[in-house]
Amino acid sequence: MARETREDLVASVRDEVRALHVAADQVEATIAELIDLNRSDARALDMLLLHGPMTAGALAEATGLSTGAITSVVDRLQSAGYAERQRDRADRRRVLVVPTETAARTVGDVRAEIAAAGATTLRRATKEQLRVIRDFLRSERELNRDQAARLQRRLAHNGPLDPTGGHETSPGDGAQAQDAERDEEADSGPAA
Repeated sequence: MARETREDLVASVRDEVRALHVAADQVEATIAELIDLNRSDARALDMLLLHGPMTAGALAEATGLSTGAITSVVDRLQSAGYAERQRDRADRRRVLVVPTETAARTVGDVRAEIAAAGATTLRRATKEQLRVIRDFLRSERELNRDQAARLQRRLAHNGPLDPTGGHETSPGDGAQAQDAERDEEADSGPAA
């Protein structure tokens, strides 16, 4: 059996991270279905549950949705009983989007099941291994945020890739249509 090189290990870790993203995306899609929300609404709710109350503008930034689309998202979350609009006690001019107890309980129960399943693996790790894992995941999260921003700038500047030749099309050929599709998904309710 050939010995793994450092480059082999780096490639293997990269492949596992990519596979993890796919598996995590499947979990998020299923959670959205379980709580009867579309993916954009579920992502916004998750941001609220992770970070607590925030303005609609901050929520739009956190989710990557337009401010117009986030208004519809918040309306649907409110109608579903998962969020409320409340005046900021510190600055009455500001309105915060606040997750409800129903949201915390419903999503919390689903997330607790997932966390319990993963805890078995984590409990086998040493403190030092857990620190390495935590630090790696933090750096990966930052890398993903940076790369998403870079790719969004590229898309805005060059438009989408042409699948027949791998080159970007002109900016108006598809980027606006994709933005409209993303905003339309955010504006529509759960998938039927």
